[in-house]
Amino acid sequence: MDDFLKLLPIEGQTFDTASGKWTSHVERLPIPDHSDRLCYRLKFVNEAGAERRLGLWTSQAAFHTDRSYPGKVRSRIELWLATGDTAAEIAFFNS
Repeated sequence: MDDFLKLLPIEGQTFDTASGKWTSHVERLPIPDHSDRLCYRLKFVNEAGAERRLGLWTSQAAFHTDRSYPGKVRSRIELWLATGDTAAEIAFFNS
């Protein structure tokens, strides 16, 4: 399970958006199975204590084949945070 934290080192990371700073927390790591798909359950908290939740689907293979994939995932999270949605499921499989 710690391997999943190493693939996407997001716990405690800060995201600066137009709506303020959001700190990420991993609520649930992916559950291993025989597919390439990984789902991180994340919570984001801003300085005022507001919370937002995200189900982030990623590709395990992309983490291993594309060194820039974690940065691309982070950019996708930033796009979601900019929407103002309080909860969502997003999939980012292609690097």
